[in-house]
Amino acid sequence: MSKPAGPAPRPARTMHPMTWSGLLAFLPASLLLAMVPGVGTAMLIKQSVRGGRRGALATVAGMEAGVAVWATTAALGLSVLLLASEVAYEALRIVGVLVLLGSVRGHCSAGTGWSRPRRPVARGFGPGCW
Repeated sequence: MSKPAGPAPRPARTMHPMTWSGLLAFLPASLLLAMVPGVGTAMLIKQSVRGGRRGALATVAGMEAGVAVWATTAALGLSVLLLASEVAYEALRIVGVLVLLGSVRGHCSAGTGWSRPRRPVARGFGPGCW
């Protein structure tokens, strides 16, 4: 007898309910990770020191706008598209690199290293969004 062509079928995945011991281990670990400050906290502190309350509020608005865009695209299925299509994933990676290079180029002056922002710091919406 001949073997069927292709890989063997995968067994169906079964969902395992979370146990109380698993939940009791998960909650403190997630709480600890939630308390650790990240890049957003550092940006917010920087903008609030440089631009006061107005700069901090603009930065928070920008950060939340970015989260809203991310959540909307995830809800619309962009993550599924990126998993299914290698071309779409590569295109998004290239766009990300171009955005990163554009922001670095905007922050650097002509050969003198990092320059000061050309616009008022109170306009923290853009940095908070990117």
